[in-house]
Order: sequence, then C-alpha cells, then structure tokens
Amino acid sequence: MQGLFLFTFAIMAGWKFYLNGTEVEEPIGWDAIEFTALRMESHGIDQPFSTELRFYNKGAKLIKALYDTQFINADITILITSDVGYNGSPYSFEGKVNLAIYQEHNVCDTDSWEVTVGIIDDNFREQFKSRQDVDIDLTSTTDLNGNAIAALTERQIRMHKQDLYLQANGKNLDNS
Repeated sequence: MQGLFLFTFAIMAGWKFYLNGTEVEEPIGWDAIEFTALRMESHGIDQPFSTELRFYNKGAKLIKALYDTQFINADITILITSDVGYNGSPYSFEGKVNLAIYQEHNVCDTDSWEVTVGIIDDNFREQFKSRQDVDIDLTSTTDLNGNAIAALTERQIRMHKQDLYLQANGKNLDNS
C-alpha cells in the first residue's frame, strides 16, 4: 500500500551571539525576548529589550572577567546575527551589555555559574538619554566624560536686526 506523506518544515532562525567578537552560546532567556518601539516625548523612538539574558560557559566567563577588572564600566559589545533576514539582508544587531543589572548565579551541583545582564541598543544613545537633564557649562575645558577639550573661542557675529515690542494688558479698578 502506497501512501502520501506530507512533511512540513518550518524555517527556524539560526542565531549566533558574539561578545567582543568571541562567539558564545545562546543565552538563557533569548527565546522570551521581545522587541518593542516606544515613542519618547521629545527624543524619537526607544526600542528596549524586554528581558534580561543569562549567559553561561564561555559567555559568563568573558563577562565575569571584564566585570571583575572594570566593574560596571566594562565596555562589552554584543553582536547578534541570524541566518534569516528581512528584504534579503540577514538580521544583525549590535549593542552593549548593560552591567548595571549584573548578577552571578551558581548552578546547582556543578562548578559552573551563570551571569545575568541586560542589553542596551548603543552606548551613545543611552548616554544621551541619561544626560538630557544635565546643565552644560559652555566655558568648561572638560567634556561630560572628564576628557580635556579646547576652550571655546568667542567671536562676534553680525546678525539681522529684530524689532522687539512690549505689549501689556491692564485693568482699571476705580474704587471711588
């Protein structure tokens, strides 16, 4: 007896994860991650990741080594690539590891451990957002990171004239 068998194959994305250029295992929590787009009041669109990721083995060792020597200031780049793309281009995301939420977890009955971190889109945008309420001293010779910068050169420039008018409203209250 001959039969017809129909097999359905779903194309699943193959993801690769790189920390500072080193390929690491897929982190725990990646399957639950969600990307959202939030409209900001005055600074465009924010696209935060919805969850934290737990790295283990090679990824955890790399993150822990940098965290132990540089603490929260460690600059760890994360590159996430996929073999499935959009409009013919493979998906690729490059961001930074957020060490502000760093946590270590010992894995039961083994010598290994896991490290929980977050992901931020890029360092420049995050610094911009965190500094939007900082007063800027235009005469300072250091930038916000403490790096030396050249003194501001003041120049006089001729501008088009602008007439200014003062307008007021008043109310006469006669008490007699």
